[in-house]
Amino acid sequence: MLTFDTFYPSDIHITDQTLLLNIETTGLSPRNAFVFMIGLGWQEEKGWHFQCLLAEKKMDERELMQSFQQILENFSQVLTYGGHSFTYRFLNNRWRNYSDADCFSSEDTADLTLFQSVRQLDIQKDISPFRHLLSLENTRKATAEAFIRYTRPEHLDPEALVKCYTSWELSKEHTLLLHLKSHHEADMIGLLHLHSLSAYTQFFRGRFAKVHLCRLEENFCHLALILETPVPQRVQLSNALLSLSLEKDTAHLVIPVLSGELKYFLPGPVKDYYYLPKEDRAIHRSIACYVDKAYRQKATAATCYIRQEGIFLPSFDTSLQPTFRKSFDDKQLYILCDTEKLTSDPAFLRSYISSLIKEVTSV
Repeated sequence: MLTFDTFYPSDIHITDQTLLLNIETTGLSPRNAFVFMIGLGWQEEKGWHFQCLLAEKKMDERELMQSFQQILENFSQVLTYGGHSFTYRFLNNRWRNYSDADCFSSEDTADLTLFQSVRQLDIQKDISPFRHLLSLENTRKATAEAFIRYTRPEHLDPEALVKCYTSWELSKEHTLLLHLKSHHEADMIGLLHLHSLSAYTQFFRGRFAKVHLCRLEENFCHLALILETPVPQRVQLSNALLSLSLEKDTAHLVIPVLSGELKYFLPGPVKDYYYLPKEDRAIHRSIACYVDKAYRQKATAATCYIRQEGIFLPSFDTSLQPTFRKSFDDKQLYILCDTEKLTSDPAFLRSYISSLIKEVTSV
């Protein structure tokens, strides 16, 4: 087995104790193919340390597995692209072939896993639910790399890479070895940059650092949010009511403002209320008993309301109360646009923003 180490200067930071992982195999099935290269990466001061474990022959796979397992023990999580669909499964299946080795457990190999004590992260799996929001045709690595505009200095397709390896395995030609090393470095740098896609998934799941701006204009409310992690490319989303843009470290939400009168439908059983047609509002029966019967009638679901004048924002979360509607049958909810409450109640504002993000990303 050969080992190659390189250092990649970078200010990209990922949570401590994260191991970058990429593997190369001679085929897709762990039954008749083997791992010939394991690419690893971990953060060091002012950059990333990349290490390539390369099998000189098939018999070296056992040594590759042993070395990888020893390195893995120093980390709390592993980051891959496509780990759950390929990498983790393939490595576990090949690793079990060597369970009789001293460094492996003697337990039933069917229950063994290389990754039982670490968190298994997968960028591809993470972005898959949001692929349509990023206008990605698919989530293949090449597509994701093109989206973040990562240009590989070298690229061999899987078939060409395996041919390169098998030719090098037989000839040990230095030029072929350089191709393998270049491919490893391109993969590791690409994986490091693909991690930036997590900035979208964090935000789409309602996570952001803070509200930078909450400004009310005549017809719109503008919210500017600082992201936990900058996004690699600008993304613009919108639906019938909301507009959202993500650029660098900021998310901009534009929300329409409704001025006028809406209805607040009173809580509790409708039978507890009476409707006053002349005043166009409902009152509780404890008060209605003092109103002449000629001026009151039993409330219905459609008339059990009080009217409210004001400025309103659309709402998509029934837990944010009070909510208002244009009519009983109207499914669109609104909340009062109280900028003082929005800016002085961080929990309420964060809940409201999270509901807006959920709504606009459900397109």
